[in-house]
Amino acid sequence: MAYETRATSKNVVMILAFTQPKPPAYLKGERRAQYIEERAWYTSDHVDYAGRTGKYEEKATPHDEQFAEIPEHGNFVDYVSRRGSFSEKGGKGGYAPSGTGIFGRNGAIEGKDLENLRKELKATKSNIWHGVISPRKEVGDKLLANKQMAMEFMKSNFDRFLNTTHLKAKNIEWYAGWHDDSTSGIKHIQFAFWEKGSHTDSRGKQSYTQRGCVSKRSLADSLEQFEEYFSGHRDDLHIVRDNLSKYMRQASPKEVKREIARDLIALAQALPATRGRAGYNHPAYAPYRKQIDAIALKLIRDVPTIRDRYQAIMDKLSEREERHKAVAAGMENMSPSDRTMTDLRNDLHTRLGNSVIAMARRFSSDAKSVEWNKIREERDYLRQNRRKRLAKQRQERERKSNYKRMSRLFNAWYSSEAQSVLEYYEEIELIQAQTQGNVPKQET
Repeated sequence: MAYETRATSKNVVMILAFTQPKPPAYLKGERRAQYIEERAWYTSDHVDYAGRTGKYEEKATPHDEQFAEIPEHGNFVDYVSRRGSFSEKGGKGGYAPSGTGIFGRNGAIEGKDLENLRKELKATKSNIWHGVISPRKEVGDKLLANKQMAMEFMKSNFDRFLNTTHLKAKNIEWYAGWHDDSTSGIKHIQFAFWEKGSHTDSRGKQSYTQRGCVSKRSLADSLEQFEEYFSGHRDDLHIVRDNLSKYMRQASPKEVKREIARDLIALAQALPATRGRAGYNHPAYAPYRKQIDAIALKLIRDVPTIRDRYQAIMDKLSEREERHKAVAAGMENMSPSDRTMTDLRNDLHTRLGNSVIAMARRFSSDAKSVEWNKIREERDYLRQNRRKRLAKQRQERERKSNYKRMSRLFNAWYSSEAQSVLEYYEEIELIQAQTQGNVPKQET
């Protein structure tokens, strides 16, 4: 007697139920025993099919030798993996040799991983949630056509679904299997999940979640998420958004007006230093958000490439809003939260702010690079001039040194030559005096 909730939208049906570790106190006698049997079915204990008529069709018991190792009992793990005596596509009853097997966050679950999963299920004190996600046949044939597509769907969406509930995905273990119904041909995913460990409750005690029911709002938000995935447009908004961010992070200062470039550089110089990576929503940047938003508006207004890419985002966002309204109109007794669109717009605003900050830092870095290049040029120029000046001074010193050396040599030569000339003239004067008889001849 699992507690079951059904959520329906235009293209997807989701059924979610749960069993508690212990039967509720109001269940007595046979109903209590039935609940215990129900719980055993989901904890991977082998139980008999007796009393479960109508839950699964064609529960034939195999008698062939090839199925001899399979007991006449089963459990939810075997059902999800298409093992045991369950209906096979194209046949009625018997082991499905082409069974898809089960998978989890990290891919296929088999061998020791499967054994550990069964042990964990038997030992858990958590609620065990289980259910099915079934898209419309035309949608399933296109986007849930095989096990690989089912694995991709669960990997992209199931943890996000868990986080919309009162549960935390990081404390949840889950497994799933892809099924192709043999009669209707509808592709769907069977799944189950439970809490891996206890948590501290409001009273400070360690316990598991007691509340098993998931709110209609959480189911509606999840269905809208599934609808977006199956719409074929799930990546449209992300692609145009990333195109804008990529361009802004790589844009050259030459592509924006000089006034905007100056504003970006001034912003980078004004932003306070922080530890680690900091973005638009960092508390230290709160006083500068108006300045960042103003620069973003200037970029959208004055840079054609940014304006066109931003307009592409707004167009995709409008289309997303129309799909949101269509999904809400197709739901029964529930509606997804408008917060989804608000979150998308806030996310776009934050990403735009982050891109402006990245541009500011890069422009500032480029400006510093230009400044440093000028400093390096001046330094190199001074160094070259200094070398030239030193070489000139060295040449001047050498010239002076050579001049002094030549002067000394000349003075030495001149002194010796001057003495010889003086002696020569004295000798001539003496000869002239002797010739005139004025001076007696010296005795030799």
